[in-house]
Amino acid sequence: MLNRQSVNDMIRQQSEISAVQADIASGKRVNSPKDDPAQAGRLLNMSEADARLAQFDRNSISAEARLSLEETALTGVNDSLLRIRDLVLTANNSTLDSHSHSAIHAEVTQRLDELYDLANVKDSNGDFLFSGSNGVSRPFTQGGSTVYNGNDDSRVVSIGLGESIQTGDSGADVFVRIKEGNGIFAVNADAANTGTGIMSTGSLVDPSAYVDTPHSVVFTSGTTFDIVDSNSGATIQAGMSFVENDPISFNGIELNLRGVPATGDVFDVAPSQFKDIFSTVSDFATALAAPAVTTSDKAS
Repeated sequence: MLNRQSVNDMIRQQSEISAVQADIASGKRVNSPKDDPAQAGRLLNMSEADARLAQFDRNSISAEARLSLEETALTGVNDSLLRIRDLVLTANNSTLDSHSHSAIHAEVTQRLDELYDLANVKDSNGDFLFSGSNGVSRPFTQGGSTVYNGNDDSRVVSIGLGESIQTGDSGADVFVRIKEGNGIFAVNADAANTGTGIMSTGSLVDPSAYVDTPHSVVFTSGTTFDIVDSNSGATIQAGMSFVENDPISFNGIELNLRGVPATGDVFDVAPSQFKDIFSTVSDFATALAAPAVTTSDKAS
């Protein structure tokens, strides 16, 4: 009996010594749940909290990188659109020869390709930036009518307890749902115009007087114009005097026309509609593909 007790004591002591050695080797007092169940539970909770914090940190780094890529892409889009705007203004110069016209058309086509590339850019994981939450779908396919292949759901990640951040924007919001003109109304010259007049995008100066229905500025001569309600055909202003760069005002809006309009020239003013960037630039490229019409051509 005595020997058996001694053996048991030795085994217990050896176990205790081994436990102390394990504590020393690991630097931890609790190496398994049975060492201290209550403390083990607290340590498990702390471990889970550490894992969540580490994930929040990874999410923050990933979100920052993705948003940085989007900012770079949008800067490129803005630069391209500014250049295209300059080309539009240059193309409206009636003294351009056919060679210059062709050169502008070539650059606009190149810029359109560039816009598609930027809209279809990928992040470091190979997901498309502007596909919403559907990162595997190429947002836009070049050619034909513009179709958005992503979705409107933005990616959102947690970066803290009860705190999240959006890591990108839907391509529909960035490239498709763009209001024409100044965002309130749009001005378009009739394709049959023969004068050299170029109408501004205009501005809303009196919101209380604005009527959001289509109207037309119809030139009855090079120095007079009428304002016509496009829906009813009724003339709401008749025989108004025109002086280049003087405001053309009606329904709370102001327009300016530069150049010399011809009798019968028409400029349509209508509430802004959504139009995607690609179609806008493509329409401009198509117009440039037509033979250039110079001032002498119009006079002949």
